[in-house]
Amino acid sequence: MKHILPIITLTTLAAAASAQAASGLSYNQVNVTRSSQVNAVSAQFQLGGNLLLSAAVSGDGWSEPTLGVAYVFKNVAFATDVAVGIQQGQWERSAYTIAARRALGEIIPGLEAGISYADTYSTGNDTYIFLAGASEQAESAWSYELAYAVTKQIQVTLARVDFKANPAQTVVGLRYNF
Repeated sequence: MKHILPIITLTTLAAAASAQAASGLSYNQVNVTRSSQVNAVSAQFQLGGNLLLSAAVSGDGWSEPTLGVAYVFKNVAFATDVAVGIQQGQWERSAYTIAARRALGEIIPGLEAGISYADTYSTGNDTYIFLAGASEQAESAWSYELAYAVTKQIQVTLARVDFKANPAQTVVGLRYNF
């Protein structure tokens, strides 16, 4: 009877550690995407444990880069990671972002889902927002993304990005995780 509490404690700690390791989400990645409007190339790098730096260029004339920084809160609920950040275009207003990602290996091994929201928080003033491989001048945007791991490092992605007061874009992409 006196060994039950240590066993339960060790079992709980082991389950929590395996859930942390089981998420399998990579934040070091390079993406090449094609939306219904334009091509884009983006990269993001994880510094330390939770800080993300990102850069993206998109458009027919390869616009100025959009730079971003975010902080990732891992395993917030139901093995879902949440990132809160800010994006800055060269001559644009900042856009504030929140994104949630979750590996769905219990449904289909290698499947991942994500949802993102970006907002400039300035009514009537648009800025270029970059989400899930699509870029558009808007006040706010939502994106919904599915990714499937073909190999450990290569994923194919499909996303839908809804920009406020602009047509929605469908985005297909290829992602390299390193």
